[in-house]
Amino acid sequence: MNNCSLGGMKPAEFRQHGKEMVDYIVDYLENIHRRRVVPAIEPALFPTVFEHSSKCIDAIDTGNSFPSILADMISDALGCMGFSWAACPAMTELEIIMLDWFGKMIGLPPFETFGAYFECNFVSLLAARFEVLKELRQRFPFVEEGLLMSKLVAYCSKEVSCTI
Repeated sequence: MNNCSLGGMKPAEFRQHGKEMVDYIVDYLENIHRRRVVPAIEPALFPTVFEHSSKCIDAIDTGNSFPSILADMISDALGCMGFSWAACPAMTELEIIMLDWFGKMIGLPPFETFGAYFECNFVSLLAARFEVLKELRQRFPFVEEGLLMSKLVAYCSKEVSCTI
């Protein structure tokens, strides 16, 4: 393994950065009580990072690369739950960027892209309700829409997002 390079990082570099990462994680966890509960930053962390990054998805190391392993270490140590921007600004902003990218990929105009996963869930439920009501109005033209809506039920698994 002496000559191997995973993700552009040599084994010796990985070993050094791994030790530094462990030190960083331990320092972070030992001193977490000194940190602010709410971050003292404004939204807009990632746009400048991503606009200079490679446009080629295969240039991003994932899986079993040394940089990916280090990233997993810090991610696991922080244990972020990205329920809101205040809870984890970086995670929320990355989510918004990915959703905007996905919206562009499927041809949505920019004003119809989403801000976060909960907005996607909400809009998806609204769209499903709209389609079902359209079909029900055709099948039952003389039934009031309120009565039709009162009969609608959405089913989901126990693993569903907390936003549903």
